[in-house]
Amino acid sequence: MKKQTSLLPRAMLWISAATLLVLVWLISPIALGTLFDAAPRTLEQRGSIGESFGAVSALFSALTLFGMIVTLAIQRKDLAGQREELAYQREELQHTRQELKKAADAGIRALHVEILKLSIEHPHLTPVWPRWPDATIEEEQQYLYANLIVAHQEMLYEQGVFGRDDVEAVFRHLFESEIIYRFWTHARKTRAKVTPKETSTWSFFETVESVYRTV
Repeated sequence: MKKQTSLLPRAMLWISAATLLVLVWLISPIALGTLFDAAPRTLEQRGSIGESFGAVSALFSALTLFGMIVTLAIQRKDLAGQREELAYQREELQHTRQELKKAADAGIRALHVEILKLSIEHPHLTPVWPRWPDATIEEEQQYLYANLIVAHQEMLYEQGVFGRDDVEAVFRHLFESEIIYRFWTHARKTRAKVTPKETSTWSFFETVESVYRTV
């Protein structure tokens, strides 16, 4: 924006100069005509005045053309600067949208966590969830807590706090827990069906799966 602001006065200066030159060029015949009327009218003097007028006219024309060329060049640079500024604003807008999406996703996950916490804190709500095969209420609550742990790691990955290597290291440790291992054994098929492909959620799932298959 500073570049555009500095170019504008320069363009106005050249436009003013070109306008002034045109005005001088228009007035010069009158001035020369007055001089011609006041001076002796010999053929030699008349030819001298005509030559002077032609030289001045050519000079003013050249200067005017030069001023127009410079002005157009400045305007071209000004337009290039505006295009750069618009491109920068588009990048900033895209970045803002991505950040807003991350914030919205985090809000949804936070709500999911609160729902799971209610099921853990109030055992009479646990049966509301689909039953795990051959699991007691206590085991289902343990699976719900395991789900919270996995969801937390997934959120860290999607927010960019964890990379793929971090997820692998964390789940090598988490799968040492028999409960978390059993939870993933039961949940992996469902997750594979409902998780959208080519998303960060799917990338997280594939990373955890690669660790699961090696432990």
